[in-house]
Formats: sequence, C-alpha cells, structure tokens
Amino acid sequence: MFDSISCPSFRPLLAARRALALFAALLSLLALQACATSGASKGAATKNSGAAAEEAPKEPRLLAMWEVKKAGLPTSWLFGTCHMGVTVDEALPRDYRALLEGAGRFVMEVDPSTMDPAVMNARLTLPEGQTLSAMIGEELWAKLVDAHTLGPAAPTFNKLHPFALLAYVMSQMANELQPAAAGKPMDFELSTMAAASGVQHAFLETLDQQLDVFLGMPMDELVKGLGELTDPAELDKMKEALEAVLEVCRSGDSSGLDKQRAESDDQDWEELVFIERNQNWLPKLDSMFSEASTFVAVGAGHMYGEQGLVDLLRQRGYTVRQMEGVTMLPSEVTSEGVTYPLAFILSQMTEHASATMCAPEQVPVQCNMVSADQCRTLLSESIQQCGVDLKFSAEVSQQEMEAGAPGLAQCMALTFQSRLPPPQESEACSAAMELLK
Repeated sequence: MFDSISCPSFRPLLAARRALALFAALLSLLALQACATSGASKGAATKNSGAAAEEAPKEPRLLAMWEVKKAGLPTSWLFGTCHMGVTVDEALPRDYRALLEGAGRFVMEVDPSTMDPAVMNARLTLPEGQTLSAMIGEELWAKLVDAHTLGPAAPTFNKLHPFALLAYVMSQMANELQPAAAGKPMDFELSTMAAASGVQHAFLETLDQQLDVFLGMPMDELVKGLGELTDPAELDKMKEALEAVLEVCRSGDSSGLDKQRAESDDQDWEELVFIERNQNWLPKLDSMFSEASTFVAVGAGHMYGEQGLVDLLRQRGYTVRQMEGVTMLPSEVTSEGVTYPLAFILSQMTEHASATMCAPEQVPVQCNMVSADQCRTLLSESIQQCGVDLKFSAEVSQQEMEAGAPGLAQCMALTFQSRLPPPQESEACSAAMELLK
C-alpha cells in the first residue's frame, strides 16, 4: 500500500514520487521523533460534521472505482486509493460504503499489523557509522534542516535512509493540500470500516517485499533528489504535480497521472513498482474473486494504463465497469471531528520510542544497566503516567495532540529518567548523562 501515484519525470520528482509510496508507514514510524501524532490507526474514528455532508455535490462524477463481474462469480470491486492528501469522503461516496461493509473479503496491499516499529526502524536506519549529512555533505544537510524546519528531529533523520526525509517532505506537502487527511492513510481508514463490519481481510504482499522495492532505488538518485528539496521553485513544481495526480482520487480524472507517466523517463521504476507487482497480484485476485465478493483497495496507480489491473482483468474475461457517484469536495471535509484513541497513541509512542531508546547501544541499557525488556516496561509506564498527568481525554483530536505533543515528550523524558536506576559511575556514562540533561 505504500506506492501511490506517479509524478513528473523531472529529476526532483523522480526521487520524490517514490517517497510518496512510503509515506503511510513512515508517518507512523517517525511520529514520536518528529513530535507529531501517529494516525495510521485501525482505531482512529472519523466524525465528519453533518453540515459538510449535506453540502456534498449533487452531480455524480467518475470514481477511481470499478465493478468487476464474471459469469458464475460474485460481484467484486476495485478501488484506487491515494495514500495521502485525500480523505475517504473525497474519494468514496457514502452510499457506496455498504459495498465495502457487505463484502465477503477486504483486500489491501500489506497487513498494517505487520508494520512493527522496530522492524521498520531497523530497515530504515543507515549502517553503523554512516550519516545522511556525511552522504550529502554538511552544507546541503544544513540547508535541508533549515528549509524543512527539522529542529529536534534532525538527529533522527540524520541516521535514517534518505528515503525517510523525502517521504517526510512529501507528507508535509500533502498535509498542506488537505489538512483533514493528515495522519489518516485512506487504506487504513477503509480497513477500519471493513473490520468494524466483520469483513475478512486478505493481503497481496508482505512488508519486507514492499520495503525491498522502495529502499532498493539507487542511493545516488535519492541524494540528488534531496538536493532539489532546498530549491523553492522545484518544491513549488512538486506541489503542483502532487495536486494534479491526486485528482485521480478526487474526481476520477486520470489525465494528470497519464501526463506524468507519458513524460516519465524512468520505465525501469514503472516496471518494478507497478507492472511486475500487478502481474504478481493477478493470480491472487483471480482466486479471491472466485471465492467471495471482494473489495480490493490498492494504490490508484495500479489501476490505470495498458498494464493496469483494470485492463489486465478485462484480458482475463472480466467485465470491469468504472463507477460514478457523489463525493465530498476537498473544501467540505473537516478534520475538527477526527479523533484518535489515547490508548492507541500512547502504545504507538511506546513502540516507536523503545525501538530506539531501548536498543543495546543506548544509555539505559549501557549505563543504567537495565535489560531491553525492563527498559520498554519503564518507558511504557512513564508514557502512560504522563497521559494521566497531562489530563488527556480518552479520545484526542489531532489538534489537541499536536498542541500537547511537546509537553508529552518532555514529560516522558523526565519521568522515564526518574524511573531508571542510577547510572554506572564511569566517564563515558557521566558524559552521556550530561548530554541527556
């Protein structure tokens, strides 16, 4: 589910469009370090205002959704998602949710429950001794930190694969285009709806398979892409391109996507990300369609073109019809009613923080002489205590969490340190503890 839609062929977007793909997972992974909330949640609850729903456009429009039929088989559906920058209400008509909730099976690219923060962190962390600043040069690194206001998150990004920073920047662009979609990957929202109705889930590939694709792009291309992120003119082009291709989910208009693909000079990437994976998915979808009514939600980029799933299924004898419906306009969607369960947020913070803070080479294990499991327990207790002390409610809005994140992070650090046993008396540990103050 990480892959999204294609972007222009000019070099800045060559790397940046691939960053779109990993946004959903990275948003969750980087939430704590960037002092932002994680919304990639199966427990997230969306509450849109009734007034906005009443103002939905009355005229049906084309959707990134298709009805799939074949003689003797139950009807199934394909739904093309945009993994950021577009809400479910902008892409899926409310009266079509019954098709998802009444399906025999819901299919997405990867199982969200397998997105273990420790695994993600290990895959995204640069090898020991390597830093992003050394790879791209201190001068460019300083410009990136300043241009994108990385602040206290800079040391974390400096240890991560360059793809992480590209994805972060693209996520910020998407949040600017549609604040209501921030932290809510469409695929996860659909998964939540399906799970609430008891719909069986199935997945097309593993997390490792996707990471192998997206982290396997040439490092020199990624570094060049990072260089373009300091150029305001190129950033404006990226925003324009992103908005154009997101239109495929908002209005069913694929012209922006088609234009980017026609101009692309990176057919090898197109082959790897879309064509090969579509071919790998076809036998699985064939089998699923024969067993039960199936609602398939994967990146919209997989649907279009001669090697897209729509045409490939038609070649296999299916009747595939693009659907129309009434959706909300971007201006009508509000994030005011979006809330996240506090228990989920705190548990995610514990997972993300412990993946780094409780690693064998970190201060708690090396100097305070606690095991990794003891470290995680103390960290979890500290975070839970801070949730109580700061008087967060059981359901927290995105705005409340953003406002409270700095205080929560500070409380967590102080409370965690107070619960650790005294550090060893050594010069190295004394220096390390001094840095933590």
